Amino acid sequence: MVRAVRTHVGFVLSIVTLAALGCAPLVEMAPPSDDGPRISELRAALVPAELGCQVDLAFDFEAPKAEVSRVSAGWVWRVGRRARTGRDALTVAEGTFEGHRRGEAVAHTIPLQSGTYTYYVQVEDRAGRTSNVLRTTVSVGGWGAPEC
Repeated sequence: MVRAVRTHVGFVLSIVTLAALGCAPLVEMAPPSDDGPRISELRAALVPAELGCQVDLAFDFEAPKAEVSRVSAGWVWRVGRRARTGRDALTVAEGTFEGHRRGEAVAHTIPLQSGTYTYYVQVEDRAGRTSNVLRTTVSVGGWGAPEC
């Protein structure tokens, strides 16, 4: 009886551990700075997206100490049981952050494979302070030549 309970408890703990690990992001991002910039309201435009076409990731930013100088993203791509991770420096329109301590920014990326992408977005100011990290998920369809 005691052996059966121990086995059951061990099995339950194994399942809980696997479930928790399955929910954890697979992309490591820099920890946010206490006095760094902050981002909010991350959203993807044109969802679902088409393979090879630009995906716009819009967000609000506030950078009280210094201008934002960089937008980066970690991503997890999944299709079926396959998954891959990566990092990108995202592009934004010239002058988006220049002279602005708060506002809205739209960063751009181009997915290279069909599947589901989870993007983890973070900004950095000129002093190297990093923001919080927000995430959004984008479904990318299509194959062959893009029709953007």
